[in-house]
Amino acid sequence: MTLQIRNGRFDVLVLAGPGIQRWPGLGVRALSTLCSDMGLSVGLFGGEGLRVRGVLPSSGTGGVAIVEDSQGRIHRVESRAIVRVCEQTEFPDPFPGWTEPALLPLSSALRLRREGQTVWSPSTAILGAGNRALSFGCELLEAGVAEVFCIEWGAAPRGWEVYRRRFEMLGGRLIEAMPMGLKKKAPLLWEFRVKDAIGVRVLEVAWVVSAGPFASSDGMREHPPGSCLFELEQSGGMTLEEDPQGWTLEEERGRLLGVRIIKALGTPLGASADRSVTKANREQLEESQRRARSRLKRALRFLDAPLDWTHEGKWSSVDARNRLRSFAGVPKKEHLVREVASIECIEEIECSICETACPEKAISISRSQGVFLNESACTGCGKCISACPAQVPVLIQEKEALPVAQITMGLPPWSEFKEKELVSVSNRKGAPLGSAKVLQSSREEGWIKLEVPSHLAWEARGIRRTRFQVEDEWVLKAEKTAASKVEVQLQGEKRMLRMGQSLALALFETGFARGDDRLLCRDGSCRRCEIRVDGVKKLACRTQVHRGMSIQLLDRSPIEDSDLICPCSQVRSHEVIQKIREGKLNSPDSIRQACGVGEGSCRGRACIGAYQRLLQAEGIECSSWIDWRFPWADWTLSV
Repeated sequence: MTLQIRNGRFDVLVLAGPGIQRWPGLGVRALSTLCSDMGLSVGLFGGEGLRVRGVLPSSGTGGVAIVEDSQGRIHRVESRAIVRVCEQTEFPDPFPGWTEPALLPLSSALRLRREGQTVWSPSTAILGAGNRALSFGCELLEAGVAEVFCIEWGAAPRGWEVYRRRFEMLGGRLIEAMPMGLKKKAPLLWEFRVKDAIGVRVLEVAWVVSAGPFASSDGMREHPPGSCLFELEQSGGMTLEEDPQGWTLEEERGRLLGVRIIKALGTPLGASADRSVTKANREQLEESQRRARSRLKRALRFLDAPLDWTHEGKWSSVDARNRLRSFAGVPKKEHLVREVASIECIEEIECSICETACPEKAISISRSQGVFLNESACTGCGKCISACPAQVPVLIQEKEALPVAQITMGLPPWSEFKEKELVSVSNRKGAPLGSAKVLQSSREEGWIKLEVPSHLAWEARGIRRTRFQVEDEWVLKAEKTAASKVEVQLQGEKRMLRMGQSLALALFETGFARGDDRLLCRDGSCRRCEIRVDGVKKLACRTQVHRGMSIQLLDRSPIEDSDLICPCSQVRSHEVIQKIREGKLNSPDSIRQACGVGEGSCRGRACIGAYQRLLQAEGIECSSWIDWRFPWADWTLSV
């Protein structure tokens, strides 16, 4: 039988790397639109119907991409410039127990949270304190998880102050510590040891979610230099509200990379020299570059001067109060007469969700000019409250000569509130301040109006849960889906699993997951989750639960993982360091070839971040390095 290969050719190819769930992303759309507007031909390959098998770099610039479609046909596509879209690195540096199934990358944790019935109680620890980590922590707390810890350490980038504030107001705890060990204590319960400034503390957790970021990243790189082979990081979440900063970074990096490619390629494929893009559209290109650089600079400005809301006991410090009252987003006069919005995101962050949501255009954000809130135009509709992912805005009305004030804030999801009910309010750190009376609430619009003592008007920003309001959402889900469960044989035991669900999810829900199952890829590209179903080897992520199936897990020998940097290839950190020093190796490619890091079935998805950080610690520059090994995942070519 002859293998049929279809050929194609583009100026620019944009390819979805392994594990990419949102396709095409914001950065891909910005890059491809700009390149197309300048006359370059652009091909996008990824998603459900097209699986990119790898790239073969050319001797000059660009290369050839090998793509397989849903019908198994092979496409050989040439291009003068290639961009691979990659996911963010989500695994930490090795520590004892880091390969255990209880340590999940954030992408897998999000899928378990939203598609499964996983138990996150009694507590969950999150490694990293970026926006996505804090946002996921808030999601767990709102779902009723009693305790959530965010572990931050070293010089790792941190998230916005408004996300940190929201996390702490919901009851989350920020800890500066280093992970020391993870050990199983009981089914679905693990002992997680961390070391802080005081000593070693032990946390009993159901899961440890590795979210990061663990190091700063430019988000785009070219390797080898001058090759027109690029990598673009998909930094945004599934929605804008999940991580506004990540969306901004991804979009502007995509636009900036598009400008770079256009300048490198110049004339479109097959065009004459008089159709040079740089000659016809230089002004538009320069404006796009200037705008992208400006927005990237503003998006990262908060890292240079991070804001910490300081307190004196339970009360905001004098400095914090003065900074708040002088901020352009806070009302100065109108709140003494009627309810007016107070937009209290003082930190210089690149976010305009509330501005977009305001129907009266009362919010117009220009921090450089000191413009934020037009209080006379604000009608107090509360649209900004429900739109803000961190629920920063409040409506406030101080009544002169009266001992009480009114504040309207985001409605907590864990309970229904009745009119005239007394609730406990908290400050911006989650500490209790006193009681407030419920005047009105709207579950549909997501806000609650409270009457508070006047001295709490600028301090009370959250509602504390009582222990009776803490309920596990998974219990409610289980009740709704009980009728859809079927009986199966799992490791020789009878189990009830949800009909039609992914078997990979079912292993986590029942406590049978292995460390190899953690990536939870939908396409089977890592090939780490092999099992036997009715005696036949299959991938758990590609197998659905059905009645009467017999499931056997493949035996895997336990390994000592405290120094294990690459679980698939069993490569240890000290072996990499030894190879570097003995062989005098000085490039990431030569070291990888000598050590075999990332040669396993997952092709480095679990270890490449830690590998790069190890090389940086050894003084080897690898911030622009890209692993172009072919293929990107195990691939059996059938003819």
